[in-house]
Amino acid sequence: MKHSVCWLVVCIAFCAPFSVATETPAATTDPVLVMVNGEAIRESLLSSGIPKDMFGGSRNLARTNRLRRLIDQVSLRQMLSTRGVIVDPKDIEKAYTELIKAPPDFDSCPGCSQSYSSFEDYLQRSFLTYDDVRADLASNMAIDKLIESNWERAHPGPTGKTALIDAERAAFSAKYRRFWRIAIPIAFDEIRDDPKRRGPGWAKAVAVCERLRKGDDFAVVAKDINGDAYEGKNGGYAGIFPIECASSFGLDQTLLNALPANTASEPRPGYMGYQIVKWQPITDDDILEFAQKQFAEKNRAELFESIAKQRKLEWTNGKALVPK
Repeated sequence: MKHSVCWLVVCIAFCAPFSVATETPAATTDPVLVMVNGEAIRESLLSSGIPKDMFGGSRNLARTNRLRRLIDQVSLRQMLSTRGVIVDPKDIEKAYTELIKAPPDFDSCPGCSQSYSSFEDYLQRSFLTYDDVRADLASNMAIDKLIESNWERAHPGPTGKTALIDAERAAFSAKYRRFWRIAIPIAFDEIRDDPKRRGPGWAKAVAVCERLRKGDDFAVVAKDINGDAYEGKNGGYAGIFPIECASSFGLDQTLLNALPANTASEPRPGYMGYQIVKWQPITDDDILEFAQKQFAEKNRAELFESIAKQRKLEWTNGKALVPK
C-alpha cells in the first residue's frame, strides 16, 4: 500500500466539531492548550510548525488547522500503541528519505496540481516539522500493517482469497471491464465527425487498425503511436472502469456488446481526435485488488470513527484556544 504524509489530514473529518475562542491562555512558559486523553499538547509544539513571518488572520487559521492536526496525530498514535502495532524504524527512515527527494504534489486549484519547490517548502506550506513527518509516516505505516492484519484474518491464506474471489466474481465481472486505448490526434482543419473533412488523423487511425488486424501487438502499437503519453507509457492500458463508462471510449452499450473481448475497434471519436479501443474481462487479481481496497477503505473509516468517539479532549479553561 502507498504511504502519504498528507493522508492524516483526511482524518480531520472525523474530529468532533469545535469552535475557536479569542481568549489567550494564562501567561506561562509553555502553556498546555489541550489534553488529549490525558496527554498534553503545548504551545511550543503548536508554534513549532507555524512560520514566524505569518501574522493576523492567516496565522490564526494556520494555528487552528495545525492544532486540529496535532489532536488527530496524538490520538491516532495513542490508539496504535494500544494495538501493539510495531513499525521497523529502518522502514520509516527509508520512507522519510524518499519523501525528502520527492515531496507530494499539492492542489493549487480544482483540477490543478503543482510541485513544491523543496522539502522545506513542503513543510512550511503544510505547517509541519521534521518530527511531524516522521510521526505521520510511522502512523500511516502502522495503519497499513493493522489493516493488512485484519484483511488476513478475514480472508486467511490462499484458500480464503480464492473463496472471496469466487464469491465476488459474478458481481465484479458484471460491472467492470479493462479498457485499452490508442489515441490519434486530428489536424487543425480536420473534423472527425464529418467524413468530408477527414484528413491525416483519419488516415493514421486507419493505418493503425490495419497493423492490429495483421497481428501487431496492441501494447507495442500504442507505444509507437502515443510515445510518452499516458496510453503509450502504459502500452495503451487505460484502466478498469464500470461498463457505463465505455462511452468515454466511444462505445455505447450496443457497440460494447458487439465488440468481442481482446478485439480492436474501428476508429472511434476520442478526446484527442480518434481512438482505437479494446476491452478485456477483469481478472481474478483485479477482483482481489478491488476487494482489498474496499476492505481497507472501510477499515480506515471505522478506525477514525472509533478514535473520534473515544477521544476525550480537555481544553485549557474549558475552551478551545488560539494562543498568541
